[in-house]
Amino acid sequence: MQDSKVGLSFVTFDMEYHDKCLYDYLQVFDGPDDKSPSLGRFCGKTSPKDLKGNSNKLTIRFVADESINKPGFSLNFVSGKKCHE
Repeated sequence: MQDSKVGLSFVTFDMEYHDKCLYDYLQVFDGPDDKSPSLGRFCGKTSPKDLKGNSNKLTIRFVADESINKPGFSLNFVSGKKCHE
């Protein structure tokens, strides 16, 4: 399945909010590393919409500081044709 694509669907999302997501955030890249195009940087309580990659690789960066504790996030990983229907 070399040409399969991947996607992410968020079940829950509750992280510290900042208008520029500087302290706690989740950033998703469309490719094998953090030099790949960004699909977004997310924080706060609103779950991101489903994210769909253009290849079979996504990179997820989760950053948290020590100042405020929130529940975090839960996500589903989808691979193959199903994530792009």
